[in-house]
Amino acid sequence: MKVLPFYAVCGMVALVSVAVYPRSGSEASVCEFQPSSRFNPKLPASHVQNQCARDRDGVIEVSWLSWIAGKSPSFQFHFLDLLELLHDDDSK
Repeated sequence: MKVLPFYAVCGMVALVSVAVYPRSGSEASVCEFQPSSRFNPKLPASHVQNQCARDRDGVIEVSWLSWIAGKSPSFQFHFLDLLELLHDDDSK
């Protein structure tokens, strides 16, 4: 039974370190080679072109950790995201 608390502590340390660790500058080097810096709504938001456009426009990303901590002004949007993730439609 001593193993389970050890893994729980290791898991929590890993989650906190990922949430707190600053982002690297590798995104800037990828964005330098993108031909367009405009947001393209036809592409998913996770596409490199759209990520670079968001980075150049100075859009601040809101993480789930900041939403849970109450540091996000967009409570409704993230609540709807959470509901969508919890109740995913498998018929697609």
